[in-house]
Amino acid sequence: MRFDTGSERIALGIILVGTLLTFIARVITTGEYLLIGDDTGSYLTTLNFVQGTDLTGEGGLRPPLIGFYMMIFVETFGLFPGAKIAALIASVSGAGAFYLVAKRMVPPGWAALGGIFFIWLPIYAETIAWGFLSVLVLTMVLLAAWSWLRYCEKPSLDRSLSAGAITAVLAYLNQTATPIIALIFGLFFAYLLVTGFKTHIKFLIPAGFLSVALALSAIPYSLAYLTYESSPTIDGDPARFVLQVKDGFTLAVGIVGALVFLYCGRKIGGAPGAFVMIAGTVTSITQCLTVPASLGMITILGRTILWLWMSVALLGVWFIHRSWGKFYYSASRGPGRFPGQAKVIMSTLAVCLFVFISYSWMIRFDSVMPYYTTLNDESLTALRWLEANTHPNEPVGVYPLPLAFHANGVANRRTITTAPEDGETEELSYKEAVRGHVAVHDEAVRCALGYVDPCKEDIKDLGVRYLITSEETDHLLAFKAGEFRIYDLEAKP
Repeated sequence: MRFDTGSERIALGIILVGTLLTFIARVITTGEYLLIGDDTGSYLTTLNFVQGTDLTGEGGLRPPLIGFYMMIFVETFGLFPGAKIAALIASVSGAGAFYLVAKRMVPPGWAALGGIFFIWLPIYAETIAWGFLSVLVLTMVLLAAWSWLRYCEKPSLDRSLSAGAITAVLAYLNQTATPIIALIFGLFFAYLLVTGFKTHIKFLIPAGFLSVALALSAIPYSLAYLTYESSPTIDGDPARFVLQVKDGFTLAVGIVGALVFLYCGRKIGGAPGAFVMIAGTVTSITQCLTVPASLGMITILGRTILWLWMSVALLGVWFIHRSWGKFYYSASRGPGRFPGQAKVIMSTLAVCLFVFISYSWMIRFDSVMPYYTTLNDESLTALRWLEANTHPNEPVGVYPLPLAFHANGVANRRTITTAPEDGETEELSYKEAVRGHVAVHDEAVRCALGYVDPCKEDIKDLGVRYLITSEETDHLLAFKAGEFRIYDLEAKP
């Protein structure tokens, strides 16, 4: 049977079957885990917030859309199965969105194959392992890009308004992704105005007003995040937002990447080429930058490597399709004329590449999940004990910070915690990392753990009786489940 790359029916079949098989493979891969990633605990806290049951005060720190997304699955399948299904669906949702954008540059069949390869890129395995929100944002970015490329094909008011509405959704999903995404789409709008001011201005003004109007109520979440990141450290030192290059390697990647995207974007041409060029160039530059004094800015700039790989994947599909066309033409018209052998060779290479990528994804996922997942049967047992033996308004001490996410989301208890888990790092000092609400009573937790002497603040004075951790302390042990211990801070040892 001949593979018709121009058939949308075949392409949709590839997307549906490939996505389903990927989903099944990931259900099997993640079968041993209660939840996928520690960040899922904070998503559950946001779910409690939108349902009006949050007792922690932490649920409103994230934009609400992730809570509503979680609600669909948790209400349908239950807490843990629903949270896992939400993560797994997010992990494969990018295939269809990628297809919608890529088929503006290549035939549908190639775009569909690219969509399946895209969701198996190993770099996204770690993203799923710590928390799936970033890949869900990627899907929404691709959908927003598709909506604007669709508008460019036939500019109209209804298409510009729908594109503006889809773009505004991103503000309600993840505030740390907003600055880079706003820069990319802002430059894309500038491109539209420069290349066709009279055509686009009458449609972009209403779409801009709609986007701003829809995103206005999301501003408090972004402001809360900025306030958190700009708050003083535990020693009262102000935040120092100074950009610098991470290292020579990432600088080289940034320069080479920007040049490649500028060149190839022009070769692709039109609105699709402009979007790939802008997104690729922006993220090539931002991925090599950092703000060492801010953990939050490290998160914002560091995760642009994820957006860079999205652009690389789009560029890769276009380049492979173009190279295959030249190779097949030469094989069919050249002296040797071996079109049949060329198909076999290219098909074999494609299969080998997919096996390599998918296997690399699974190896990467399995290697990082133990590090990024503190919730297991033992820690859940300890959290359930805390839930049963504390008053709903009673705070609990938690160490490390990732476990506090689950104490918030699963046990629904306000936490007093500290971060980071292992103190000083090469890029970020412990004192610079701890800001916002975590910094308020940070020393009290560290004192309870025996990390500070003498102590200026006692965790018991904050109304905390129990401390859950995997560390050993001199306090009286109230409960133990595996390596997780709950200490009674009021009892005398």
